Amino acid sequence: MLAGAELGRQRTSNLRETGRFGAANGPTTLGGLPFADPTRRGLPIVYSNAGSDAHNKVRVDAAAIYAQNQADFGLVQLITGLRYDRVDIDFTDLRTAAVGRLDFSRRDGMWSPRLGVVLKPAEPVSIYASYSISHLPASGDQFSSLTATSETLKPERFENHEIGLKWQPRPDLLVTAAAYRLTRDNTTAPAPSGLGVVQTGAQRTEGFEAGVAGRLSSRWEIAGGYAWQDAEITSITAAAPKGRKVPLVPSHTLSVWNRVEVSDRVGVGLGVIRQSRMFASISNAVILPGFTRVDAAVFVRLTDDLRAQVNFENLFDKRYFPTSHGDNNILPGAPRTVRVSLSADF
Repeated sequence: MLAGAELGRQRTSNLRETGRFGAANGPTTLGGLPFADPTRRGLPIVYSNAGSDAHNKVRVDAAAIYAQNQADFGLVQLITGLRYDRVDIDFTDLRTAAVGRLDFSRRDGMWSPRLGVVLKPAEPVSIYASYSISHLPASGDQFSSLTATSETLKPERFENHEIGLKWQPRPDLLVTAAAYRLTRDNTTAPAPSGLGVVQTGAQRTEGFEAGVAGRLSSRWEIAGGYAWQDAEITSITAAAPKGRKVPLVPSHTLSVWNRVEVSDRVGVGLGVIRQSRMFASISNAVILPGFTRVDAAVFVRLTDDLRAQVNFENLFDKRYFPTSHGDNNILPGAPRTVRVSLSADF
């Protein structure tokens, strides 16, 4: 039996200032600049809080109690657990342009059950199934915003189903596989009347992953994994209609890293990362192409207590785009990178 409690308090102050040209009430952009010479020197930039910029303070008080029991019946193990969270959020809008109410708050009490079953048909094999529920109060991932609407909404609900297995063919090698479905509901959606919002939005993520880690021989060490994911909007949300794909979720991801001891003092490593294409944002209008990246390394033991290592990331200087912050803020991957390190034992 495992039981415990948690207490936490988070205080946040948010202040956003917008840069403007010339004065605090000046423009945020300058028009009419030639593309070939877009820089203007000597023009002061003044940062100030505009009426629409964020300026608030938030206090979050959280308390939780939980208990979990694991019963071993030999062939079968049963895990049951229950957690209760109480989250109190107080939000004060400090913007000078704020009108009407300035203070918002919400109080959430959330029960999160967990159930798991582990079957051990043989000593090196475990087959498991699990079910769990978790929640997120409607106040942003960082509990940093509340409005007259969001303070009245139910917490978002996450329901997870998973089955999998772990196989240890020998003590220094582990093979794993799992399939899962994660459903997210109670997300906001536009009201059918066109006024306000309703909590009928839903999102579903299904996937499969497999991995291997350990030694294939006394000199060959491997770590690799493959994952397939499909994440989509299943019921219209405030962000997207039904059928849209969730951004930054590639359908296929593969990674393999090998390390081979060439001798007692020298080792080499070689790895490959493969990722299929994905959407840059929930608009599904921009696609980040798939890519393959190769990494390598050399390890040298200079003395019994001194080791040198050289890592080559993106060995072939592949041009790729691993992530983005929207359709027009796409981040390129790092070019060929070489890192040299020296470590010593004392």
